[in-house]
Amino acid sequence: MGKAEEEREVFEEFAAVAGLAIDAGSIRSEKPPLPDISCHIGGDARYFELTRAANQGVADEVGRLLVKGRKTGEGGVGRPQVYNDEKTLRAAVEQKAAAKHETHGAPLDLIVYYDGMFHPVPSFDWVESTFRSLQAEYRHRWGAIWLYNRTSKQILR
Repeated sequence: MGKAEEEREVFEEFAAVAGLAIDAGSIRSEKPPLPDISCHIGGDARYFELTRAANQGVADEVGRLLVKGRKTGEGGVGRPQVYNDEKTLRAAVEQKAAAKHETHGAPLDLIVYYDGMFHPVPSFDWVESTFRSLQAEYRHRWGAIWLYNRTSKQILR
């Protein structure tokens, strides 16, 4: 599955869990400078940028092992990684905050999602204070910042 297909799948799951009344057939995967997803809600255009909360050290190590496995046919055990849920969440939001998107004046929301692929899914209790701080810090950047746990189908907004 490609990046656009994965983002669309995540968004469709998220929208259903969030109870967003997306106009039928309006969800589109977009290419930069537009955000990842566009849709219509109540006839109005909306944009959503998605990012996976992933510890970069874990992601890099998994990538290294996959490349090694393809080249040599050997498996392996990755180096131990130390990570911090709050730093991972902050890094995900800050990376997206640096991007420039064209929305033609329509609202833009950010969806940060956990799926456990490159980072264990934390309890929202562990990251809620950091999440609330990021919402306040970036309140003028996005219409809303959402935190979505794909494993438990929970949303923090």
